[in-house]
Amino acid sequence: MKEITQAMLQDEIATGNTILKFFSLSCGNCKLQEKILSDLATEHASIKFIKIDTAKATEAIEKYDVMSLPALAFIKDGNTLEVTSGLKPKVVVAKKIVELF
Repeated sequence: MKEITQAMLQDEIATGNTILKFFSLSCGNCKLQEKILSDLATEHASIKFIKIDTAKATEAIEKYDVMSLPALAFIKDGNTLEVTSGLKPKVVVAKKIVELF
């Protein structure tokens, strides 16, 4: 999963389907969520899976109204479709992919 910076965010999400994971290095559930997303990335090659460290992305945290970690933003062509918080099982994220993309 590609880690991006706040400066890269707009270019990364401008086109296509993207799942943006907000994480913190000290967040255990964020590590678990990354494993789930890595598995899904192999099954959904047309979706871009990226992550951003909340310690370095205060503007993005505010824009996406991130209150707890991990958080996932489902984005299509630069438009945010949904933002979820908390560890999500693979089946839940897979269902969101089908519903939103």
